[in-house]
Amino acid sequence: MASKISAKSTEMTTALSVRQENIQRVYNDYNAGKFVVNRRYQRKLVWDVEDKQSLIDTILKGFPIPLFLLARGKYVGTDCLEIIDGMQRLNAIFSFINQEFSFEGDFFDLKTMVESQDQLDKGTLKQQTPVMSRDNCVKIATYTIAISEFASSKEEFIDEVFRRINSNGKFLSPQEVRSAGAVSPFAELVKHLAQKIRGDVSTTDLFPLQKMPEISLSDTSQRGIHIDKTFWVAQGIFVRQQVRESRDEEIIADILAFILMGKEARSASEVLDDYYGIHRYEAGESRKVQLQEALQKYGVEKLQEHFLYCHSTLEKLMGDLGKSFSDLAMKDMAAARAARYYQCVFLAFFELLVRGSRTVGDANKLGKVLSGIGQRITITPGGKWSGTERETNVNIVIGLIQSSFVENPNPDPASTSWLTQFSNLLKQSKLEQPCYDFKQGFLNLKQGGGFDEGCFEGVLQTVSALANQGPKTVGYVLIGVADKKTTADRHTTISGEAYAKSDGHFITGIDFEAKAISGNLDKYQQYLVQRIKASTLEDQVKAQVLNDIRFVSVYDKHCLVMKVKDIGRATHYNNQFFIRAGANTEEAKGTDIVNVALRFS
Repeated sequence: MASKISAKSTEMTTALSVRQENIQRVYNDYNAGKFVVNRRYQRKLVWDVEDKQSLIDTILKGFPIPLFLLARGKYVGTDCLEIIDGMQRLNAIFSFINQEFSFEGDFFDLKTMVESQDQLDKGTLKQQTPVMSRDNCVKIATYTIAISEFASSKEEFIDEVFRRINSNGKFLSPQEVRSAGAVSPFAELVKHLAQKIRGDVSTTDLFPLQKMPEISLSDTSQRGIHIDKTFWVAQGIFVRQQVRESRDEEIIADILAFILMGKEARSASEVLDDYYGIHRYEAGESRKVQLQEALQKYGVEKLQEHFLYCHSTLEKLMGDLGKSFSDLAMKDMAAARAARYYQCVFLAFFELLVRGSRTVGDANKLGKVLSGIGQRITITPGGKWSGTERETNVNIVIGLIQSSFVENPNPDPASTSWLTQFSNLLKQSKLEQPCYDFKQGFLNLKQGGGFDEGCFEGVLQTVSALANQGPKTVGYVLIGVADKKTTADRHTTISGEAYAKSDGHFITGIDFEAKAISGNLDKYQQYLVQRIKASTLEDQVKAQVLNDIRFVSVYDKHCLVMKVKDIGRATHYNNQFFIRAGANTEEAKGTDIVNVALRFS
């Protein structure tokens, strides 16, 4: 693989240092929030309990563990240490101290270290029993690890360092090796789609290590994403270990490539390598360029919306039928190759839903046709899968299911692909409160109806505050969602419409107020857009919000999603600066205004 870094790369780094720290000191830095993970290139937490226990055993026996590599940087305006190598090991150490698992039946004694004792006293942590012997706990607390730190002013340098470290990793799956540091539009699209479907999305690339377990795969439902409840495992397409090995990303990459290049995109490990820029032959570069050109022509955002539209439709269908994909399509067949059968069905749905502008007409009829459909197509076993064979099987599926589809009167995937994304936003709001705000709507519930000018003003202040979060941050304002049951109940009393519940939020929708204020939903959408255009938001903020605004259909209701990005500098609204303080919006004064400006320096 050709190097991306020239001889001048040394200009990007300064003060490379190697130091030794005991675990107690490193744990203090962890609790201070100094460790961050950059999801631009880092893989998810995948170690299971046995892996973590093995590391604790190594530490207790005094064996050395590999060096940790960190990059000095900034996170939300403060100094941080970005983990380049060692994320799984650091998380294993800290999660053991934090009582998340035991070793040989015993839990770490929180009274061993000042910081963990403080967490115990505050009630942040609860001591689990039985307790490990004090001698062993001291061994862990005083165990010395080697840390190498460097500073870099260029993202591409860190990406390349990460890729070089991991490209030859013996413990990485083939897909993890491909994606190690890969930041091409195709690689980014695959990663983002995989995160949305698994549910481990975040609004920013930089994410505190403390919170990573909350958006990582878990064997239990106590913390994180229960792996058995992910789409891929629940539908019988993959088993747990395959998802841990990022096989879900491989199938997404395969599907995207076929959508973009048709039968020219055969399915094989070396072909995926080419797409990610790992070439063995000159033809590999040509294949990568061909894919990039096709993606550019299609449009990344457009393809993402179309993909999620098909995914949401299939997921909803399985839910309505009360069966997993494997149980329905594979029936009495072995589910080991369910992934390829799923590809054929997904691509058939794509042709009908997106390119054919159709929608599911009769779900029960479609379910009967899909029942045992795996027995009606032939897929050659083996590691490679030709594009021609895949195309043939997709066409067979289309022929079998197309009579269950009807013409779509409103073929707008951008508004109908949001079920998966909307669910992710609600989940993530619990972890990243400053990046989210919810309003049941602009209907005045206290004064008998009418447009609530105060609420609208508050939303504009929040938009400005979200734009001040810092570089490369994203925030969301969701209109039609109440985060309090009392508010949702009041809405139901006035509107007579029941709300939907999801992840601790109450989906009221804006349908009732649209009729009450403007007569219908279309006119209300136009009204809100015009109000935003006429507002005193800064022009750059206003343009960005209007470009990304979405009126989406979820849970048989319509909601407004306002996506807010930074504009590269601090922004004001009505000559005031606003910031987010937890889940609230406040006016910035004095040094807070200076701190907002410094976030973009």
